[in-house]
Amino acid sequence: MSQTESNSFYATSEKRKPPEAFYELMATAAALIFTIPKPDALRGTKRCTGRIGFIRGYNIVTRYRKLDIRCSGSKAGLSVTISRDKNV
Repeated sequence: MSQTESNSFYATSEKRKPPEAFYELMATAAALIFTIPKPDALRGTKRCTGRIGFIRGYNIVTRYRKLDIRCSGSKAGLSVTISRDKNV
C-alpha cells in the first residue's frame, strides 16, 4: 500500500480465463473492502479482464466507480489488483 492508496486487494488465477467463482470472489471482497455494490465490483473486474489481449496489451489499467483496477495476463495466468485513492 502506498501513501496515495487507502486500501488494495490482489488476487491471481492460474488460468487466463478464470471460472465464474473467481469473479464472484473478487466482487464480494471488493464490495466488503470498499463498501460498493457487488454488481459494480463484478462489472468492473470483468470489464478489465475482458480487455486483456493482443490489441490492447496484457497490462490493463481501468477506473470504474472510483476504483483503480489493474489486470495483467500472461501464459501463467491472470492477476487483478483493485485499489482506491485516498483523495476520493
